[in-house]
This record gives sequence, C-alpha cells and structure tokens, in this order.
Amino acid sequence: VRHAGTKVGYSSLGPQVALAAPAGNCVNDTGTCLYPLLTTINAGTTNPGANTYSDGANASLGTSFSTPLVAGTVGLMLSVDRTLTPAQIKTILQATARPFPTTGAQTVGAVSCQAPSDLKQIECYCTTTTCGAGMLDAGAAVASVYAATQSPLVQFTVSPATPVVGTAVTLDGAGSTAVPGRSISSYQWTIVSGGALASFTGATTGRSATLATSAVGEVVLSLTVTDNTGASRSTSQTLSITAAPVVVTPAASGGGAMGGGWLLGLAVVVGLLTRWPRRVAAG
Repeated sequence: VRHAGTKVGYSSLGPQVALAAPAGNCVNDTGTCLYPLLTTINAGTTNPGANTYSDGANASLGTSFSTPLVAGTVGLMLSVDRTLTPAQIKTILQATARPFPTTGAQTVGAVSCQAPSDLKQIECYCTTTTCGAGMLDAGAAVASVYAATQSPLVQFTVSPATPVVGTAVTLDGAGSTAVPGRSISSYQWTIVSGGALASFTGATTGRSATLATSAVGEVVLSLTVTDNTGASRSTSQTLSITAAPVVVTPAASGGGAMGGGWLLGLAVVVGLLTRWPRRVAAG
C-alpha cells in the first residue's frame, strides 16, 4: 500500500491476498521521490560499495520491500513464541492488522478497489476482498503473541469421546495450567452451537462439567480458563453424538426351517413307528 494506506499502482490485488504492507510510492513521475521507503542499502552496483541509506534521490520502493516487513514481523513473533505454526502466524497477522482507510487518496475521485480485470487501478481504496485482511501492524502482532504466552494453557477431555444419544458426557479441564507464578481462578463451560442437542446438567463453572445428550448431531463445546491476574484463554472441541445401535430380534422360523412344533410332531411319529408290530411275509 501507499503512504496513505491506499493501493499503490504496481501491487497485486484480489481475494488471494492475505495481508497488505507498506511498499512506498513516489507519486510524481520525475524528480525526487516523495514517499520512498527509508532503509539501509549498499551503494555498489556490481560489487559491494559503501553502506548508506535510501532517500528521495535514491529511492527504495516496491513489493520487494513490503514482503520483508512482514517476514521481519514474523521473526519478532517467533522470538516470543517459537512454537507458533504457519497457520497460527497468518491468523495473528490478519487479526491484528489495521483497517484500510476510506479517505486520504491523492487521486481525485478514487473508488474502492475491484477484483482483477483489464481496468487499471493505479490508486484505489483497499477492501478485505481485494487487499487482504488489513495493513500490517507489527507492534500489535507481537503484543498479541506475548499476551497469549501469559495466558493459561487450556485443555479439556471428553468422555466418552463419541457418545450415543442419551449418554451422559463428562468434560474435564484438569489439563489446563497457568503460567509459572500464577494460578487458575475460574473455569467457564459453554455450548457454542448445538444447544438443542445437549445441555448441562449441573454447574458450568467448575473444573469439570456434565453434559446430557438428547439428539444426534454435532455440539461445539468451549472452555474458558482465567488465572488470578485476570488473563484468560479459551479453546473448543466438537462433540459428535451418534444414534443408538438398532437391535434386531430374529423372526419366528418358517418356510423350510423346522420350528419346535415340527420337531415335536416328528418325534411322536418316530416313536410310534418303532413300536408298530412288524409283519413277516410268509414264504
């Protein structure tokens, strides 16, 4: 983006963009660049030269500079919490980004940026569908990571993990811990979605809670843990409630199979035949 937060002419745009960052812009076509990125440079062209700084006469600008600004922010985030995954980093960067401005463009009559097309968009007002979630805020991103490292670790178990409808489910947050030197002061259980399928049968402010299941489907459960300094964190899980198994009772035998009555009748006939007097034919 430009110094004013609007899109600069040489930058890409579209729904694939995740985040925007400063790239510098000169505004004027000739003379001293008005809004370059001030950074360290080397004056050499083919070999290392003097170490110096960029300025209006020797401008540094472009997406090649906005990208390192984001990468440097990520480095600071990882220096606070090296366990962050790429997905978590992206989420934090987007969540802490500054909103795009809606005024201040130097182009008279500037409009909102549009999806990529043949239309030239030298300067336009960025939106979350064309320039990403917002403008990079390095300080806010690092502060967010730091705050998370000071918040409790929240974990809970669900037993049984896949309950049959009608089964009571036990939720246990014993795995949650506070950072060293602090203690957990409260727990709060909530049903985020699927409240028509299950309900709590007791207190929802203890380390554990009990859930009654009443219908088949998915229920999203959340646990918020707060420590003695007021720092809190939440986590959620999806519980899948299944239908009870159908028990099939075998039907009475028929057709070619012999039931109890047939066997009894057969036994009687056999008994009579064994007692019937035999006749010996005269020769």
